[in-house]
Amino acid sequence: MSNTTVQMSFPTTVDFGVGTIHNLPRWIALHGTRALLVTDPGLAKLPVFDTVRSVLDDAEVAYEVYTAVSPNPLDTEAHDGAEFLRDHECDVVIGLGGGSALDGAKAIALMARHQGHIVDYDDATGGYDRIHADIPPIIAIPTTAGTGSEVGRSTVVIDTKRNVKVVVFSPYLMPRVALVDPGLHVGMPDWLTAATGMDALTHNVEALLSLGYHPLADSIALGGIVEVSKGLVRAVENGDDLEARAAMAMAALMGATAFQKGLGVIHSLAHPCSTIAGVHHGLANGVLIETGLRFNRGVSALPLAQMARTLGLAGDTVEAQADAAIEWVVQLRDRIDIPQKLADVGVTETMLPAMIAQAIDDGCHQCNPRPVTKDDIAALYRSAL
Repeated sequence: MSNTTVQMSFPTTVDFGVGTIHNLPRWIALHGTRALLVTDPGLAKLPVFDTVRSVLDDAEVAYEVYTAVSPNPLDTEAHDGAEFLRDHECDVVIGLGGGSALDGAKAIALMARHQGHIVDYDDATGGYDRIHADIPPIIAIPTTAGTGSEVGRSTVVIDTKRNVKVVVFSPYLMPRVALVDPGLHVGMPDWLTAATGMDALTHNVEALLSLGYHPLADSIALGGIVEVSKGLVRAVENGDDLEARAAMAMAALMGATAFQKGLGVIHSLAHPCSTIAGVHHGLANGVLIETGLRFNRGVSALPLAQMARTLGLAGDTVEAQADAAIEWVVQLRDRIDIPQKLADVGVTETMLPAMIAQAIDDGCHQCNPRPVTKDDIAALYRSAL
């Protein structure tokens, strides 16, 4: 690869560890004077929300609260939240919650000082070039271990006119600080731990397999897969296991760091499951990961074998090691009770035409190691149904 040139960037400050939530007032003071705390209505009813507010109240931090973020953030919420931010003269945005809340916070921060409609900044239509640096500083506090949005450069919102997911992508959307306290993940329901954990695994695996030259991302992805192997089953079986929670929190942020290299067909298949069938994104990835890996097996034997060797799996040949890696994923999925078929999570045959159309338009499969056609998408959905 001596003739290859590549640009790499990992700029977000990560404050990681049990108890780091108490550092939040200091991070706010470094970046602003009045914070907007963004989350979703469900999390606002949980003890973790009270914990964060107590930290802010005890430190006498000036802040406002915005809780109108949907499980899949809407374009309208980005504009409503931005107006709320301006009306209350907030100059730093705190995202608290899972990937949806963090994406909602990024979308609000973007539209606080950008003109037009957030859909105008869709990466697929050249929106990347229209995003400028005038975005309020973002502090991201994940309460799940899945999307890794706390270190990501994108936000995903629903275009409510077309009912499709729009990816808005820019390095300016990267949080200034990712405050990752695994203690905040204790109490996450088992099903959500499993679903978000499969999201983290899919990010790491697809990054490893995706097209392009990025050895830093590959190494991080392999490390993230190891963290999943150490933590996911334990975290599902015992939600109070802080070591397991920490492993999964690290796996999530490593996955999102690694997938700057790219994702793949699994994500293109999963996104319409949310917009059309209402399936949790991580759960959709968990159901579809075997289908995507078997589709890519013929062209991805080497990275899959590398994954198998990293996990200490048996196999005398590259092909045997690749198969062992896929089998490890399948067994992990089954151990945490992720369904095997899309029909088990509410997807029906009648939904497939709309899902196929959205999946082939989804940009993630552009980095898939095997070229993907519309017929492939249809066949993969029917295989997984």
